[in-house]
Parts: sequence; C-alpha cells; structure tokens
Amino acid sequence: MALVYLALWVMAEAGRQPTPFVMFGLMALAMALARVSWIAALVVLALSLVATSLGLVEPFRSTTWPAYLGIAFTIGLIWWGNRLLRPRVVSVVTGVALTSWAAGLMVVGGRWGNWETWTGSSQASGVDWSQLAVGGTIAIAIAIALGELAGWGERRAWRETAELVDKVEAQQAELGLAGERERIAQEMHDVVAHSLAVIVAQADGARFLEKTRPAAMAGALEAIAASARTALVDVRGMIDGIVDGVEPPQPTLAELDALLDGMRDAGLELNAVIAGEPQQLGPAQQAAVYRIVQEGLTNALRHRGRRSSVHLVLDWRGPGLSIQLVSSGTGERSTEESGGSGRGIPGMIERARLAGGWLAAGVDDGGDHRVTGFVPFRTAEVAAPTAPLPHARGVAA
Repeated sequence: MALVYLALWVMAEAGRQPTPFVMFGLMALAMALARVSWIAALVVLALSLVATSLGLVEPFRSTTWPAYLGIAFTIGLIWWGNRLLRPRVVSVVTGVALTSWAAGLMVVGGRWGNWETWTGSSQASGVDWSQLAVGGTIAIAIAIALGELAGWGERRAWRETAELVDKVEAQQAELGLAGERERIAQEMHDVVAHSLAVIVAQADGARFLEKTRPAAMAGALEAIAASARTALVDVRGMIDGIVDGVEPPQPTLAELDALLDGMRDAGLELNAVIAGEPQQLGPAQQAAVYRIVQEGLTNALRHRGRRSSVHLVLDWRGPGLSIQLVSSGTGERSTEESGGSGRGIPGMIERARLAGGWLAAGVDDGGDHRVTGFVPFRTAEVAAPTAPLPHARGVAA
C-alpha cells in the first residue's frame, strides 16, 4: 500500500515545480511501518508535520494536499494490525491531532498563497480549530472503519483457513488410520493365509497317508504342528508390534530358501531357478520380493492343489530382479476350499509398486497362471517395464 501510494503521487506530480517528494516519502514510510512498529509510524508522521511547519521540506499545496490522507491510511493500518487497546487508543488520539495539525497548515494564511486563493480565505484568525478537529476525527473514523473492515475480512479468512486445516488434518488422520488398517490386514493376510494354506495342504496329505502309509503319519503331524507354531509366532510378533508401536521384522531374501522348502514339504512340485548374480536390494524391496513369491506359491497351493507343478525364475540380469512364477496342472485340492479374500493379487501389485517396480498376474492362453514382476535395484534406473521372462517349463530345480 505504501509503494502504491508513493508511486501514484510521484507519477501525478512528475515535472511540476516545486514537488514535495520528501513529504510523499515520509507519508509512505509511515504507512510501511504501521504494521511493523506503530510507534515508529506515528513518530514519522509527527516529524513530517514538524518539518513542514519549520519550512525544512517542501509542503503539500493546493494540488497535493490530498496526500495528507496518508495520515488516515496509517492510522487505519495500525488499527488493522493491532488487537490491543493501547495502540489503538494512542494511534486514534494522535491521528486526530495530526490531521487537525495538517488541516491547520493548509488554511493558516501567510505561506500557502495558492491554497488561500483556492479557498477564498486568507485570515488565519478566522480559523475554527474545532472544525479542523472534527474534520480530522471524521477522516480518522473513516480510516478506522476501513481498517476494522479489513481486519474482519482477514480474521474471517483465517478462521475459514483454520477450519479447512482442521478438516484436512482430520481427513489425513482418517486416511492414515485406514492406511494402517489396510497395511495390518495385508500383513495378516500374507502371514495367516500362507500358513493356513500350508497347514490345510499338509493335513490333506496326512489324510491320504493314513490310508496308504500309516507309518508316515507321525512325520506329517509333526510338519503340521511345526507350521502351526511358525504361524503362531508370526502372528504374535505382528500383534506385539502393533501394541508396542514397533514395526515387526520383515522377511528377507535369506529366508527364501526356507519358504521354498516349506512349500515343497506342503506338496508343491516346485522348480526354482536363479539366473545371474544376486544383487543387493533394500530391506523394503527384499520384503516385497519375499511376500510376492510367498503369495504366488500360496495361491498355487490353494487353487491348484498338492502335486501341482510350479516353476519359479528369479532373474538378476538387467537393471533389477525379474520374477516369474508359473503354476500349472491340477493336483490334490482340498475338499473344503474357501473363497479368497481378494487381497492376494492386489497386495502383490501394490508391494511391487511400492518397491519401485511392477507386477502382472493372470491366466495365459495355455490355462497356466502366471505372475510376472520386476523390482529395480535403484528406482531411478527403471525407465519402462521389461518384457516377461520366457516360460520356465522343464527347468531343473
């Protein structure tokens, strides 16, 4: 506001002589200081009038006297920027005195010939200072009203902004809770669904062994008990982590061999191939790869059954790890298979995305279920998805 005031007056009076540029600058300076230091702003206004009264600076004249409205603007800005009573009262009283002083300078005769000619009066003794005070009070009142209106609009905007911020924070909190619930549900699904699928498969195998190889029943029951204990430990660790607010330990690629052996023990005819030299992946990426392979094998066991054929290829050649898991054939399926939760494949896709890669899953033209994914070594190196790996049939374990 101070810059606009100064620029407009300078442009309006450019080329005229004499031009009160110093007074324009002092008024603009007072306006600029109004919301920073109200005392300094009032001091600058008073000094400008003192300098004018002593003839130290060029005063405002008949064409420039409206520039004294800078006094009212300054008081309005002080009123706008301060909610305390003391600055407001002091600025109003001072403002009325300063505007009366400025009006007196304009009408007191002797020095302002142009003004006296314009008003038709040159008698200083006829000046009614009470009228000047009333005029100054009206000017300040208008400035205060404008300042109060501006302050009301600003406070309203702040209130609306605060309400919006509260709503956004509440929505963010709800989204955070929903995301946390989804994360916990996905972890529970990965752990429990896998463990229960293995236990069900082993139990079905034990049921068949009871008829054909009764002596092997003890080993089958021990495998079931071991799987149940592992699932119980995993679930307890997850629950303890949730209660304590500590992230439960995530699986790594070092545990992948144990996962593959467990799925073979559960009845899958699993062939696995590792191509290329394994590279270092981050903890989150390792957990993503483990969970993707785990979910793919679990789906094969649940939907294809025991003795179904599964081929897994982990290819480290290229800018990242390519994963291809193909399940084919139909084995010994459980007689009481339940429907899925719908979290399996979407969870795999999301895990691959969060790891910086991608994943696709579905049934190919031959009726085999194929999971193809890619996890980059460094996300920045992945420009586009690579082509799926060739079919892995016939590859030795």
